[in-house]
Amino acid sequence: NLLNMQIIDGFLEQNIANQVSLEQMADASGLSKFHFAKKFQKQLGVSPVRYFLELKIKHACELIDRTNLSIKEVANKLGYDDPYYFSRLFKKIMGISPKAYRTQHH
Repeated sequence: NLLNMQIIDGFLEQNIANQVSLEQMADASGLSKFHFAKKFQKQLGVSPVRYFLELKIKHACELIDRTNLSIKEVANKLGYDDPYYFSRLFKKIMGISPKAYRTQHH
């Protein structure tokens, strides 16, 4: 019995601008935190927290590609008050800074 990724993705998309805990994700899927994390990792090969971070960064890339929002505004739209922290997370996932990403994609 696999996790219903439609429900989980829907929940995460609705909460893209928020900080979502593992507990909240587990609740959305109707499982305990432990079972949810274990199943998620097994099914997707990545932790739920990492998955949500990657989803946020994917959204950030879309915002950078499609809008003229500043990096700070993109960070704010995804629930990050600190643009430097956001930039570090972005670089961790994408391998380049949001600024460098924008330059390469425009």
